[in-house]
Amino acid sequence: MPSSRTKLSIDVDDVRRVNPDIIYVVGNGFGSDGPDRDAGAYDATAFWARGGSADGLTSPDAAHTPFMPAGAYGDNIGGITIAGGVAAALYGRQATGEPSVLDVSLLAVGAWATQFSVNMAMLMDGPLPKIERRTQAPGNPLTGAYRTSDGRFVQLSMLQPTRYWPEFCRLMGLHDLADDPRFISIDAMAEHSDIAQQIGGPGVKVTSILGNPDQDPHLFEVSPSVARAVSTARIVICNGIGYDPWIEKLLSGAASSDRTAIVVADLVGRKPGDNPHIWYAPDTMLALAARLADDLGIADPAHQADHRQRLAQFRQSLQPIQAKIAALRARLAGTPVAATEPVFDYLLEAIGMQVRSRRFQLAVMNNTEPGASDVATFENDLKNHRVRMLVYNSQASDPMAEHMVKLARASNIPVLAVTETEPPGKDYQAWLLSELDAIDRALPEQQP
Repeated sequence: MPSSRTKLSIDVDDVRRVNPDIIYVVGNGFGSDGPDRDAGAYDATAFWARGGSADGLTSPDAAHTPFMPAGAYGDNIGGITIAGGVAAALYGRQATGEPSVLDVSLLAVGAWATQFSVNMAMLMDGPLPKIERRTQAPGNPLTGAYRTSDGRFVQLSMLQPTRYWPEFCRLMGLHDLADDPRFISIDAMAEHSDIAQQIGGPGVKVTSILGNPDQDPHLFEVSPSVARAVSTARIVICNGIGYDPWIEKLLSGAASSDRTAIVVADLVGRKPGDNPHIWYAPDTMLALAARLADDLGIADPAHQADHRQRLAQFRQSLQPIQAKIAALRARLAGTPVAATEPVFDYLLEAIGMQVRSRRFQLAVMNNTEPGASDVATFENDLKNHRVRMLVYNSQASDPMAEHMVKLARASNIPVLAVTETEPPGKDYQAWLLSELDAIDRALPEQQP
């Protein structure tokens, strides 16, 4: 620590008065600069906790953070870093005649170990959203760890899943899946259309076309595998009001009398020009589930009773969501909020919140430049605290939206990051409840 080195007269200047050519190495907890430069640290505190590794391994709903996998875990990495630095400094002194000063801290090494997440957080100007994942890479089942029958785990890391899928299936003895069209593309593998799966049950195969939460849905391009999936489907579910305009061409290009198309917008009375993010409207999925149960009963009469039973279970599973909306509405109805685009507006309106700056939202969603007066109104709402919360879409990046997020944080306005599509590892119910809980945390009940 700087104060201790000064007290003991072992600073670099003190030592080099005795040996001018010495390579001077400083190893500490939090660095030689900054408010914690004189604070002691262990690798559990500076490297693991403050460096971000513990948070990176903590799931969204965990009761505690995991501890380091081994004793002196951060100390060993810090020691290797110092050793490498000394080797480079020795070579540098030999080449230039100049000795070096090395300053290595547990915090710096910890931040370097998590540098990808640190850089992403700096780019977003805030913490990364917590996402529960079943696999290491969203939509790729050939990454992550899987428990084996003997109680151990096998770690997979095939970053090109479609390249290795046939060989993987043959090695696992799953020869019938090696060439299955459901797994010939990443689009097909990213199966999380869980509403259809919940109603249809194990007898229904569901392929999610827009299944990657890291993908901007507005930039989606149809691939041959998507065209094949649509052409062979018995039931196709589509949005119908501008979110998936390419689906009409696919359906007309592969017409079939055996196929049923469910246009969700028609079920809930939405028209072209309306906000297309209708899954955030509480009644939308109830209407879809009811229609899907009917169509599955027609396509599969032998299991009609099963589909009706799962529909009843699905309706019951939405009751906690409806109760949470009612509780928030009783407390937050009329609360003014801002949003960078209308992804979340249906749910905000269900709570009774007053959503401002609609024209700004539409411009951002349609990738056009918001008008100067709309930008000024939005900025003034944040600066003057005319809104109590800002909502932004974490899946779509836009410079103007990022500007508003930074301004909101600078103005101490709570910022809520939402996703446009369902995250992996969660079903629809868990997803909506987590978003509602996030509103509750952002705008807590005022104590008397």
